Amino acid sequence: MLKLIWNEWIKLFKKTGTYVMIGLLVLGVIAMGGILKYEDSHSSSSANENWQEELEMMISSDQEALDNTGSNNANLRMFYERQIALNEYRLQHDLAPTSEKHIWTFVYDAVALTSLAGLFTIIVSAGIVASEFSSGTIKFLLIRPISRTKLLLSKYLTVILFSLSLLTIVFLLSSLVGTILFGFPTEQSFHLAYRDGEVIERNIIIHLIMQYLLYSIDIFMISTMAFMISSVFRNSSISHWILTIFIVYGFNSHIATCIKIRMGKIYPLFQYRFERLL
Repeated sequence: MLKLIWNEWIKLFKKTGTYVMIGLLVLGVIAMGGILKYEDSHSSSSANENWQEELEMMISSDQEALDNTGSNNANLRMFYERQIALNEYRLQHDLAPTSEKHIWTFVYDAVALTSLAGLFTIIVSAGIVASEFSSGTIKFLLIRPISRTKLLLSKYLTVILFSLSLLTIVFLLSSLVGTILFGFPTEQSFHLAYRDGEVIERNIIIHLIMQYLLYSIDIFMISTMAFMISSVFRNSSISHWILTIFIVYGFNSHIATCIKIRMGKIYPLFQYRFERLL
C-alpha cells in the first residue's frame, strides 16, 4: 500500500498544476501578510483607557439581546452567552482587549486561506481517478495484480495527504511571514475558550493547531465527495459542478427540502460548523 501511495504521490507532483496550486497558496499567504501589514501601519494602535466601560455596555447589550431571543434559537443564544461570559471574564481578570498584531494573530487570520487549500484539494480529488480514464492509463493499472479496492484507497489516501500538506504549508508559512512582518507579542498570549459554560485560558499555539485541524474536516468531507463522484462518473467536470452547487448553497436545509432528501441523514458532518467546538 505504501508503494502505491508513493507512486500516486510521484504522479501528482509530475503535474505542473500541482506546483501552480502550491505557488498560488504561497502567494496568497504573502499577499495577505502585505495587506495586513499595510493596514496595521496606517491604523492607530493606542491603548483604549475606557475598555471596561465599553465591555460593560457590550455585556448589557448582549444580555438584552439574549433575553429577547427565543428558546428555539439555540445557536444564537449560545453565541450571546459565550460573548457575555468572555467579556465578564476579561473584566474580572483585568484583561484588556488588544488590537496588537503579532505572529499568532496573523496565523489565525491565515485560516481564511484554508478555503483556497480546500478548492485545490477538490480539484486534485476530482481528477486523480477521472484522469486515468481520460488518458487511457486505467487499463494498465487494472491489469496489474492489485485489487481495485487497494488502487482506489491509495488514490484517496494520496488526496488526504495532499490536503494535509497544503494546510501545513499555510500554517508554517503564515508563522514565518507573521514573524517577519509582525514579530512576537509583547505579552504572554493565550486564547479565551468557552467550554461547558466556563471560560478557560488555552495555549494559543495549541488553539491554532486545533483550529486548522477542525477546518480540515470540511475539506476532507468535500474532497471525499469529489473523489466518490469522479470515481462513479469517471469525469472530473461533473464532480466540479455538483460540488460547486453544494458549496454555494452550503447544504442548506431548504435545498434538502426541495429535492426531498434529508441531507443530515446522508452526510451529517456537513451540517456542522466544526470551529464551534473551539
